Amino acid sequence: MIHQYKSNGYAIVLDVNSGSVHVVDDIVYDCIALLDQGCSNEEVTEKLSASYSGEDLKTALKEIQELTDEGMLFTEDIYENAIEHFKERPTVVKALCLHIAHDCNLACKYCFAEEGEYHGRRALMSYEVGKKALDFLIANSGSRRNLEVDFFGGEPLMNWQVVKDLVAYGREQEKLHNKKFRFTLTTNGVLLNDEVMEFCNKEMGNVVLSVDGRKEVHDYMRPFRKGAGSYDLIIPKFQKFAESRNQDKYYVRGTFTHHNLDFSKDVLHLADLGFKQISVEPVVAADTEEYAIREEDIPLLLSVGKEHLYVWEKKEGILHENEGAEILYKICAGDSDTMHGSDIKEGKIELIADVDGVLKIRREALLAVNSLGEMMIASRHGNFPVKTGDKIAGTRIIPLVIEEEKMQKACEVAGKEPIFRILPYQKKKAGIVTTGSEVYYHRIEDKFTPVVIEKLKECGVTEVKQIQCNDDHEMITEAIQTLIEDGSDLIVCTGGMSVDPDDRTPLAIKNACTEVVTYGAPVLPGAMFMLAYCEKEGRQIPVMGLPGCVMYAKRTIFDLALPRLLADDEITAEELAALGEGGLCLNCEVCTFPNCGFGKGW
Repeated sequence: MIHQYKSNGYAIVLDVNSGSVHVVDDIVYDCIALLDQGCSNEEVTEKLSASYSGEDLKTALKEIQELTDEGMLFTEDIYENAIEHFKERPTVVKALCLHIAHDCNLACKYCFAEEGEYHGRRALMSYEVGKKALDFLIANSGSRRNLEVDFFGGEPLMNWQVVKDLVAYGREQEKLHNKKFRFTLTTNGVLLNDEVMEFCNKEMGNVVLSVDGRKEVHDYMRPFRKGAGSYDLIIPKFQKFAESRNQDKYYVRGTFTHHNLDFSKDVLHLADLGFKQISVEPVVAADTEEYAIREEDIPLLLSVGKEHLYVWEKKEGILHENEGAEILYKICAGDSDTMHGSDIKEGKIELIADVDGVLKIRREALLAVNSLGEMMIASRHGNFPVKTGDKIAGTRIIPLVIEEEKMQKACEVAGKEPIFRILPYQKKKAGIVTTGSEVYYHRIEDKFTPVVIEKLKECGVTEVKQIQCNDDHEMITEAIQTLIEDGSDLIVCTGGMSVDPDDRTPLAIKNACTEVVTYGAPVLPGAMFMLAYCEKEGRQIPVMGLPGCVMYAKRTIFDLALPRLLADDEITAEELAALGEGGLCLNCEVCTFPNCGFGKGW
């Protein structure tokens, strides 16, 4: 099956059965159209001879044949009979839409319940039924950790207490079953108030606010049962709600019909009201409905740049972009409890940090997945600190649909472990050995230690013990050992790291430790950096020797190494050697670290 269309100057051909999308020139586009109608090459050449030269037609037909031979064009539907085996597939349930209220306080003309009347028993879902639904979701979710529940209706706020009770029940079950619920809510806004907003901002991952656009459009399609419009009531509430969520994790959703084919004006109107997240979609209705989009409406839609209205039909072996995105997220994060995914939007999911720590990336796996095509993962640099709420990576499925086989291949090349991990900072006690006879004998003020303490605080270390020493290496060694005996998990030695005869700190560190990783690093500032480990009762305690530049430079080797050591991420000599590329700090007048190139070599 072939789909062809032109948009924004591009001629696009979609081979549905293979999932291949081709951007072609006009001659190939026209040839494919005729071939799809059953024309032979000779007939195509004859029909298009007035528009294109014979040689160009010959070349175009040859290229089309090559694509066909490669299985990227005019492919057969190999899934036509696959439904027979569908029930044999092992599946899991990952999401539920709960019809929490079989009732509504509006009479929207395109409502599936016939303007909210339902013409039958109106009812509200009981807590017991909702509870069983959540139990069913948990029981059938397999190893999947992240589960989604959408409270829908009707109008869910008409059954608000049950919504709150089910959220509370879900949170209890999370702890028992190692699951994480993401709750969403769709509302017309009539019953929206401060209490509902506060609860939603705490518990709802996303909220859908139903508004069709301009006042006249909205009030015509979404009135109360007695005919009054709802626009003036809901808009101030929606504006307040959107601001309370920092213009994020919500969207206003409108529907355009036969009566507002100029729906771009509704989009602009919603934007003028201050809404940042907007979705306006065509009505789905029988041709007999007076508001249904009709064939005679197509010229007007074309005039506003809407060339196609698409209805996507699920086929065996073919995944929608959002389905592919969920698999891609799983590849990236696994069942991590240190990060979560954003809302899925157009095949995109972002990874968000849930803890402070150090980002680790399996770079070979990242490259392998990105090399497959039709999908992408873009991330910040690994081995660098992240804070709770930071965006770690963005993922996207490129085409609208993608072969399930391709996503399986992505899982295969990525391996069993997730691509991204966050190593949380561990609660540690730090020991500082301040060296230098000039400080020890109070000839000068110790300006080094306060800098170190401040940088330790940046990574959450607040418990610090200090010992001052002169330049005697045995005294420094003893101080290191004393701090370790007193329970320090990290030792920082300040000063005495140069090549001057009186600078004896490197010797002292060497004598106190069981392994020296490096003395010297290809980093400026910070070349005279030293890293060693001291083994004590099964603990590997890092010991750092800091050069004097740490005292006055904005960012140094210390800023690169410290987060990793506080996250128990062992640093190797090879990794330190790799810092040569990117190891030069440019000492910018306005420091933007870590959002710069400094230290990006590891």
